[in-house]
Amino acid sequence: MAGIFSEAQRRTLAALAEGFVAGGGAARAAAAETAIAKVVDPALHGQLRLVLNLLDTRIGSLLIGGRLARFGTLKATQRDEFLRRWVQHPVPMLRSGAAVFRKLLSFIAYSDADEPADDLVRTRLSALGYNPTPNPTTANVTQITAFDPGTAERIAVDVLVIGSGAGGGSIARDLSAAGREVLVIEAGGLYTEATFPTKERDAY
Repeated sequence: MAGIFSEAQRRTLAALAEGFVAGGGAARAAAAETAIAKVVDPALHGQLRLVLNLLDTRIGSLLIGGRLARFGTLKATQRDEFLRRWVQHPVPMLRSGAAVFRKLLSFIAYSDADEPADDLVRTRLSALGYNPTPNPTTANVTQITAFDPGTAERIAVDVLVIGSGAGGGSIARDLSAAGREVLVIEAGGLYTEATFPTKERDAY
């Protein structure tokens, strides 16, 4: 598998995933590596690799979390104590590394809320009192025509809405239902009910 981390670093990343949220650590580590490669500044990849390398040594783990043992060899209770120390580390770079891994790995652990096959995710969400159900499919979908007006065309409307997000889309719908001529300007792509991303991970 090609990527930004070595096999040893991936094992440590999987152990971190298990430490922050138990279950499915290897899969979440793979997803995290993909996400880091896509969205994190490549100049920072070296720092993340350095942190993973340190966690895979006894001395490095002692400096980061106060345990003279490689992070991957620690028991669950020891990992909890280690991670609590790490997120409060006095060295900013190490503390920042903890924040990156904690937020990303924890987000991935809960992000596929609508995936029925992922029982582990659904179990975690149920424990929080959140039991997602698929949205019902609209029987008669209103067709929206998207077009590029170009630079010279003039369009007369009652209301111009900038952005079709939660606020813009709702107000455009209500104004249109009230009989107003509404034009929505959106920089993003056109999504239909069938193509709109419903997984929290994809939407994020």
